[in-house]
Amino acid sequence: GDVLLSHGELEVLLHEFGHVLHSMLGRTRYQHLSGTRTAMDVVEVPSTLMEYFAWEPEFIKMVGRHYKTGEKIDGEAVTAPRRGKNMFSALETLQQVL
Repeated sequence: GDVLLSHGELEVLLHEFGHVLHSMLGRTRYQHLSGTRTAMDVVEVPSTLMEYFAWEPEFIKMVGRHYKTGEKIDGEAVTAPRRGKNMFSALETLQQVL
């Protein structure tokens, strides 16, 4: 059916929201070391953590709604993304090793 936000787009939205939270909540004495102006590994921590919500069925049930009827999302649409997440994890691990 028609979707306004795909699962991949939800993951990107949550990732970027992690950057927003980092920028808004980060406190430092030096402005040039706050928010997204830090070392790259530190910048990605909040964003990566927020992405995990996209894979939690409880979160998908909580935010997923049909855009016309308001009906909650359930069933296969909630469980399918998580089942497919690790489908090629062995191949991805092999790529990292090589």
